[in-house]
Amino acid sequence: MASMQRTPPTASSIANNTPSANKRLRSDWESNVPQADDEDVQSVSLEGIMRTMMKQFAETRQLIDTVRSEINNQIVAVKTELKCDIESLKVECTEKFQQQDAALESLEKRVDNVSQTLGALANRNELIISGIPFQNDERLNTVLEDISKHLDINRSSLLAAARRMAPSSSSDKNSLFVVEFALKSTRDQFYSAYLRKRDLKLKHIGMDSDRRIYINESLTVEARNLKSAALNLKKAGKLTSVYTKHGVVHVKSATGGPFNTVRSEDELDKFS
Repeated sequence: MASMQRTPPTASSIANNTPSANKRLRSDWESNVPQADDEDVQSVSLEGIMRTMMKQFAETRQLIDTVRSEINNQIVAVKTELKCDIESLKVECTEKFQQQDAALESLEKRVDNVSQTLGALANRNELIISGIPFQNDERLNTVLEDISKHLDINRSSLLAAARRMAPSSSSDKNSLFVVEFALKSTRDQFYSAYLRKRDLKLKHIGMDSDRRIYINESLTVEARNLKSAALNLKKAGKLTSVYTKHGVVHVKSATGGPFNTVRSEDELDKFS
């Protein structure tokens, strides 16, 4: 029995056995501590990554929406500004076009006036006599003397020559007389005498007829067409009087008022 009794460890034996004892103690502790499963670790890591990614996606999407909204706002602002600029430009261009049109219209009227004035100056010493039928043995100077006598004008003082214009057709027996005066003053005297009487007929030149003879100024083509249109308005009751003076057409409205000078169809249309 004495031989089986354990001998207590000495300090040296404890020192010599310390590494192995520590190792054994660590092993026992690790075996008793619960260890995390690899699948649990992997699951936790994936969930964290997914949460992080979803958060980043949300932040990115919000940033994209913010940028898109800012870009749209800028586009709307630019479109609004461009629209305002375009509208302003349209208004400015319209005003300039209107000014140009007005200037061109004014220039056209001035050109027409100058053209009519020049035409009137070219014909300023002439008068046109119409309504006298052609005769084979006619003497125009004798016809002019008979007209002057009826108008109480001294024929010798007129210094005028008469000629027939070419007829508009072979059947036209009433081609016009052109009377050209040496002086405009005598031409005006002759024409004024006619306007005062307004009673010149074929019987006054030796023909058996009460048909009227008409004396008018020698007009340009434009003025003649304008006078013809004015006479149509007179027949329609829109005008009460139409006459020409110095190659320019004058009309009087049926509604009253003074005589008005018309130099274009646009001006005449105001009375239609």
